[in-house]
Amino acid sequence: MRTIVVINQKGGVGKSTTVQALGAALRAERKRVLFVDLDAQGNLTDTLGGSANSPALLALLEKRIPPEERAECATACIQQTPGGDLMPSHPMLATADVVVKGMGMEKRLAEALACVAGKYDYAIVDTPPALGALTSNALSAANDVIIPAQADAYSLHGVGQLFETIAAAKEYTNPGISVLGIVLTRYNGRSVLSRDATAWQPRHCNWVPSCVKPKYASAWPFGRRRLAARIFLPTPRKATPPWTMRR
Repeated sequence: MRTIVVINQKGGVGKSTTVQALGAALRAERKRVLFVDLDAQGNLTDTLGGSANSPALLALLEKRIPPEERAECATACIQQTPGGDLMPSHPMLATADVVVKGMGMEKRLAEALACVAGKYDYAIVDTPPALGALTSNALSAANDVIIPAQADAYSLHGVGQLFETIAAAKEYTNPGISVLGIVLTRYNGRSVLSRDATAWQPRHCNWVPSCVKPKYASAWPFGRRRLAARIFLPTPRKATPPWTMRR
């Protein structure tokens, strides 16, 4: 099973939308997809038609489940929703930075996903807008990372800090992690700011933009409306940040 984590410490940039769209596209290709909602707000859970009534996912992260019962609990945690199989959110996930502690705390999501790895081709993880215990667990479990960012200066500024966090995860807990790309969400090709943003890439990766047109990209439950977006793919080239281009 390949685990893809969609992450940005800034809220409102389209993480849940990206997770839902990517999962819908993979399911359309007949891939077995597991959605994991680590955000206490539960937007992905609501979108997929799930129910945030069980803190089972938090119990797995706290390691309150005995090792011999972990696989059974991980399987029982999964809901079959109209939008796909889901490990749902719960409001108590907001306490994770307090209750998820101890040796090996960063590996607990990876351990839970390993219990169900044989049943799925992909696990797609939605993360909270914070760099805390839940994000650390997500990065430690990830094979790949996708970073949604709005086409504006404030959103793009925060990507640099996120790359530092990913680099730390790569060094200490997950050497195999890789960044697939930066997706510019809410992209409008007629906007000067959106066009300028596609000419810039974080200094941490030296990437340039390439246009993509996701087939499924609505955050509304089971929606399939098209979304204009941009994704940065690895190619060495330098560019000027958009907020300095038109002075």
